[in-house]
Amino acid sequence: MKIVMGSILGLVGGLLVLVGTMLPWATATSGGVTVSAAGIIVPIFGILVLLMGLLGMVFAIIPKPVMGILAMVFGIIGLVFLLLSFGVLSILSSLGAGVFAIGYGIYICLIGAVLLLVGGPMQYVQLKKAAAAPPMSPMMAPPPA
Repeated sequence: MKIVMGSILGLVGGLLVLVGTMLPWATATSGGVTVSAAGIIVPIFGILVLLMGLLGMVFAIIPKPVMGILAMVFGIIGLVFLLLSFGVLSILSSLGAGVFAIGYGIYICLIGAVLLLVGGPMQYVQLKKAAAAPPMSPMMAPPPA
C-alpha cells in the first residue's frame, strides 16, 4: 500500500472536519446565559459537512488515483456547505438581541475542507507518477559509469 503526502493531507483534513463539527460553531449570550451550538446541531449544514468530511477522508486513504479526485470533490462540497453555514450564522447574528459569536469549530472545519481540497489532487498526481514509473528490479540496474 503506497502512502503519499496527498493521502496524509486528506486524512488530516477529514479528521479536522470530523472534530470541528463536534466543537462550537456558534455562541449566543443574552441576559447572562450563554448557549453554544456544535456543528452537528446546526440544522442541516453541520450534518452535511460531517458527511462530506467523512466521505472525503475515506476516499483519501484509498490508494487509487481516482479516489484523490473524489476526495477533492467532497472537500469542495463540504466547503460550500461551510460557506452557507457562515452565511446563516452571520444572518442570525445580525437578527438576534444580545451577543452572538461564530465559534472556533467552524474554522477548524474550514481548515479541514481546504486540506481535503489540496490533498485530493496531490494524491492523484503522486499516485499517477508512481504508477507510470516502471519498478526498478535488481537485474535491471543501470550500467556502471
